[in-house]
Amino acid sequence: MGNPWLCQPALLGEYLGLTKQWESDLHLIAHLWEHLGMEDTLAPWQQLVGTFAIAVYDRDRQTLTLGRDPAGGQTLYYTTDGATRWIAPRMRSLLPHHHREMDEIALRDYLCCAFVPGERTLWKGVRKLLPGTTLQLPSDQIQPYWTLQEQIVGATEPIEWHSQRLRHLLEETVKDALPNHEPVGCFLSGGIDSSCVTALARQLHNAPVHTFSIHFGKPYPNELEFSSLVAQHCQTHHHILEISLSDLWAFLPEAMVHLDNPIGDPLTVPNLLLGRVAKQFVNVALNGEGGDPCFGGPKNQPMLIQSVYGSFNQQDAVHAYLVSFQKCATDLPQLLKPEIWQAIRSEPYYLEGWLNSDLHYSVFHSGEA
Repeated sequence: MGNPWLCQPALLGEYLGLTKQWESDLHLIAHLWEHLGMEDTLAPWQQLVGTFAIAVYDRDRQTLTLGRDPAGGQTLYYTTDGATRWIAPRMRSLLPHHHREMDEIALRDYLCCAFVPGERTLWKGVRKLLPGTTLQLPSDQIQPYWTLQEQIVGATEPIEWHSQRLRHLLEETVKDALPNHEPVGCFLSGGIDSSCVTALARQLHNAPVHTFSIHFGKPYPNELEFSSLVAQHCQTHHHILEISLSDLWAFLPEAMVHLDNPIGDPLTVPNLLLGRVAKQFVNVALNGEGGDPCFGGPKNQPMLIQSVYGSFNQQDAVHAYLVSFQKCATDLPQLLKPEIWQAIRSEPYYLEGWLNSDLHYSVFHSGEA
């Protein structure tokens, strides 16, 4: 579904023993299934490195297996009601095929997190396949083929050793994402994450690097001083986009149309407009998203405080985590109708199954969960 992208197709081709060039990444994936067969249902998925949402049909067993890449770079939705199941990479495509009944638990979770975590969507009859997971139909068997593992490496090594290892991993990740023989873009705020990605892209790429930054006009604070310094240091083709408040309101409906599940991120509209500008110059754009959760960002701090002082404030880990989003977790009784709140208030949160272990890891390993 969509266009799968493999970051190391040559290595996979070598693994499969292919001697001639394949037409596309999709053809290479088809060769993988032909090579490994269908007996081991997880083995082919574990060989794929990239972004994809794929459906594989086994004619002999009359089964359809859906799979999604471990990073969740592409989405895959499916209906859960009725004898016929419908699947699509965009949730809007499924509108004619379910009852359009709102999932009240998903609504609660969205009000807490500004997104819907887990496999739920705001529609009760539609689920999303989680990253690194397969779903086999018609048995409805869900299996993860990849999970994030806690691995403590070099516990006795000095900080310099860890910094060199991190640098190597960042270089390999950026290198894998660079397009061949064409310009690449970087969304540059001037912060540590996007600046690191920009510097590595400039160092590793053999084609021009374009950087893109935004601001909201003179009356409002901005980070152009820092992003311009990085762009100048890295000698990129730098582009600055000014977005007015009227632009935010004017393009909000369009941004909402492009979202399957709503995202309460104030940068949703700016990212849409920045992407539109970037498209004029590049086909691939990198950014620094995701750095905060990996390196002890703002969500980790209240959980750390709760772990140390929880006995004093009588706050459990789940509540501490939800409050850290600074959304509506404490206002649910006022926001929801009384009958809805009573019906869902005791329903478990998706994050309860893994939060305690991740919190433990965050506390004792510098937030690198």
